[in-house]
Amino acid sequence: MRLIVPLVLSVLLVLRSAQAQVVQYTDRAAWEAAVVAAGGVVKTENFNDNSTFTGVDEGVAVGPPISSMVFDTGDTMTTPLVKIYTEIGSGGQQFSYSDPGGTSNEQTDGTPFLFGFGTNGGAPKIRIERPTGGGTLAWGVDYRKNSTTTTWRAELVPTVGSVTTYTLPAGAATGFIGWVVSDGYIDLKALRLFTPAAGYVYCGYDNVSMGVPSPGTPEADIIVEAPALLLDGGSKDFGTPVNGVPNDVIFTARNIGTVDLTGLAVTLDGADAGAWQIVAQPSATLAAGATTTWTMRFAPTTTGAKVAALHLASSVERTRNPYDINLTGVGVTEIEVQQPAGLVVTDGGSKALPGVSVGTSQDFVFTVKNLGYSDLALGNITIDGLHAAEFSVSSSPGASVSGGSTTTFAIRFAPTSLGAKSAALHFANNDADENPFDLNLTATARSSVSLSGSRTIGPTGDYATIGAAIVAVQTSTLTGPLVLELQPAYVSSVETFPLVFTDLGTTAENTVTLRPQAGAAGLVISSADTTAATMDLNGAQFLTLDGRPGGVGTARELTIENTSPAGVALRFINEASGNTFRYGAFKGVNTSGSGGVVLFS
Repeated sequence: MRLIVPLVLSVLLVLRSAQAQVVQYTDRAAWEAAVVAAGGVVKTENFNDNSTFTGVDEGVAVGPPISSMVFDTGDTMTTPLVKIYTEIGSGGQQFSYSDPGGTSNEQTDGTPFLFGFGTNGGAPKIRIERPTGGGTLAWGVDYRKNSTTTTWRAELVPTVGSVTTYTLPAGAATGFIGWVVSDGYIDLKALRLFTPAAGYVYCGYDNVSMGVPSPGTPEADIIVEAPALLLDGGSKDFGTPVNGVPNDVIFTARNIGTVDLTGLAVTLDGADAGAWQIVAQPSATLAAGATTTWTMRFAPTTTGAKVAALHLASSVERTRNPYDINLTGVGVTEIEVQQPAGLVVTDGGSKALPGVSVGTSQDFVFTVKNLGYSDLALGNITIDGLHAAEFSVSSSPGASVSGGSTTTFAIRFAPTSLGAKSAALHFANNDADENPFDLNLTATARSSVSLSGSRTIGPTGDYATIGAAIVAVQTSTLTGPLVLELQPAYVSSVETFPLVFTDLGTTAENTVTLRPQAGAAGLVISSADTTAATMDLNGAQFLTLDGRPGGVGTARELTIENTSPAGVALRFINEASGNTFRYGAFKGVNTSGSGGVVLFS
């Protein structure tokens, strides 16, 4: 028994014209008469051999129309009578029906023959339409059945709408099924012959025919690309503009008809039409085969999903006037806070402010930037926490910040007693995931006592430990360079680690230097700390570690080490900068993939 396979025509069909009609025929003569009566001619291709409809690219960037079809008989449909182009994807430029079984019309794996664009890997959805003068389209197929007792069916499957099903006459081994589509165009998803019991496996064909209308009256026609082909009634997403820069999309209108297009004009409407702008209208007149462009700008001033509709009016006399495209996009705000300018602080994070002497005050300026496009709305700043009374808002930000723009506010720290201080600031905004913006503040209230010159660290020194010297620096006011010298008898076992160098109040003039005292040798600052580092430079600036005793010569008498496989000897964190290290050694045994002897974090 000869195995016969189904016809699967990926030939697009969605009724787009209210007047479009589909008439089904089971008699070839009647079908051909209907085509001729509509002013058309019938072209037939015998598929006993592998066959290809070959198309000519008309220059459309995506989904090129086909202006001619060549048949085995040498007949050519020209000028163009029918246009076929892909709805999505690049599609290729070959419209083919492949018979993998050669001249046998058999495909033993049970899969249908391929009818579509490009290769045998699958056919994109396509459209067949009559581009000039209205008229009629028609498809027909001569079928064969391998059983005269089985019930056979044919289906016309539109992309949307109801499936048209026809039961083939029983008892006949061969027959014809065809359709005529008049007044408009349709997108056909599938035309298939099958048996309900066995699926689409056993029904075959001999010929595929196409009813082609006469040229008719020349007419203009249009498609729109941005940059891919956009169908009438389709959608274009503009995404999310950021950093104050709107999202612009260039649209191209292409006259695929044979006469000039006139009256081209773009309008907008819909719920959020104000979020889009028509930067410039397309040319009002467009010659056959020519293109014109215009730019649509998405610039939402409020947040959330936005929708609108674009309408391109023209002189097209069929369904694509106006040519309608749905527009979508999302407006967002994105808050960024900096202190000082250029250094980002995170929502829920902390900011260590420089120390201030008791009885004085200092203002610290914060910058708020809108990284989105829609306006960023800011509420009042509030401060709470343990020492909230010593922090205040000395200047407020603007109530609204446009995309890409900034505003500033200032926090005043006015300590009334010595020691570490903390508070938290909060302010409402319309950022989707950082509302309210919360920031923990820390600062040290220093003594008005000035500190400079030279101090010693060790059993008989000014400070017993490096940690005590750090606290003294933090709670005093540097009025000149300060040198901290480690006595020869200094041992690091008295320290509490990590040694955190932060909030020192240093400047380029008022620096801090840590070094061995003259006569000291082989000093080691050692820990097994795994929480931070033996020495942690947390935002420290203008700090010098000098391994030379007394700061002279070239002897290296100071080593900083960490003895833990997970420990760090020296860490730089939170923009620690302007620090100097010379004539010293760093040692460690770190084996982790994310650490090291010296770590920049």
